[in-house]
Amino acid sequence: MLNQQVNTTKPTNPSERPSRPSALRNYPFLAALGLSLFLLISEEYQFYFPQAAFLGALPHMELSFRILGITAVVGSFLLMFAFFWISFTSRPAYKAVYFVAFAVAVLTQYNYQAVAGRFMTRTDFLAGVTSPLNYWVDAAVLFFEWVGLVPIALYLLLLLVLRQSELRGGRAMAVFTGVALIANSLIYFTGFAHSPARSAPAFWRTITVAALDRSTVIAYERETIAYQVAGRPSNNIVLIIDESTRGDHLSVNGYHRDTTPYLRQIEDAGLITNWGLAAAAATCSIPSNKAIIMGFSALPDRENRTNLNPTIFQYAQAMGYETHYLDAQVNYLWNGMTASDLSAVDHWLRRRDLGDEADFAAADYIANTVSQSSGHFIILNKYGVHFHYDAIYPPEETVWRPVPDGRQYNNPAEIINTYDNAIRSNLENFFRRLLPDLDNLHSATYLYTSDHG
Repeated sequence: MLNQQVNTTKPTNPSERPSRPSALRNYPFLAALGLSLFLLISEEYQFYFPQAAFLGALPHMELSFRILGITAVVGSFLLMFAFFWISFTSRPAYKAVYFVAFAVAVLTQYNYQAVAGRFMTRTDFLAGVTSPLNYWVDAAVLFFEWVGLVPIALYLLLLLVLRQSELRGGRAMAVFTGVALIANSLIYFTGFAHSPARSAPAFWRTITVAALDRSTVIAYERETIAYQVAGRPSNNIVLIIDESTRGDHLSVNGYHRDTTPYLRQIEDAGLITNWGLAAAAATCSIPSNKAIIMGFSALPDRENRTNLNPTIFQYAQAMGYETHYLDAQVNYLWNGMTASDLSAVDHWLRRRDLGDEADFAAADYIANTVSQSSGHFIILNKYGVHFHYDAIYPPEETVWRPVPDGRQYNNPAEIINTYDNAIRSNLENFFRRLLPDLDNLHSATYLYTSDHG
């Protein structure tokens, strides 16, 4: 009888576990390979064959360039395959981490592709991490690319189905992360940071590049200004840097809609010198503001002069001005300035200091400051007409219709209408509060521009 008893004791050592059929053991490998090939083919077709174009150009390059280029493309595919394979054979808690990493990467890249015709770059990433959270939320909702849910849903389904080999944990995740960092670093230092890759590997590469780039990780020391004027100037200077305001949509520049009636009134009084339309230094706020504040225009800034040149605040202090920096957008330094640059700023007012109607509060602050004394140098970063445009103005100030319904920014004519409404409402209220009495304009020189359109 004893010989017929069945041993029900479960093995405690993983090596003692019953071996699974070889077909089951191969499922994660085959699923990882299949999903990698699916992404390769689908994204190549959807994004107009970037890898095919890149590989097609390699035969015309030097041998070393061809080898590095092919290695970068193949390495990107193998990295994606390894990610899937490891995640499919990991325990549930780690699968959740892999899923979040993949979903965030894919959605970000697909949204950027839909809007800009490319994946996210280092500049995009740095602009994102220095922007308020509501900018991210608004952009994600406005430019959400639904097709990105297809690979995410397929990946999630495979994670849930492939449960017969859930063995890997933190060690495998750490090894993969280390390998990915090394691979992306090698791609960066060999000059192939912009070689085409699938959405997720390209996203991880961008994060690595942002961390490795010299202008990101090195603390530069600005050049000093030895000159110092004696005494305080008898005038005031105010530089207003608007946000997302196109010069060709201002009636003061000849736009067919009367978007700037008060500025036109000032111009008719002979109190405006208009230099006309100008091209922005860049198409996003950070590099454009850096060019203005650091006085640099030879872009791209390969020598990192925007991190070395004295700021305009340093020049103002050297000329004896009391300096003011007003930021109606955020509560932290974001436009190329660092904490050390605040040594040249006597007064720093942020969004939380200015309140909800930050642009108009800033206008009141400037008007009050220049009316009481001289010797002030003031820079204002306006909130301007950053989207959503309908959030910039109250409904009763809608001049041009129709406007987007429920923030469905699909119709170009409706977008232009709400954009022009935003410009008129914001600038009209701002300048009327900044310059309430035209007879006192002699108290300051006002310079007005925008970071980009």
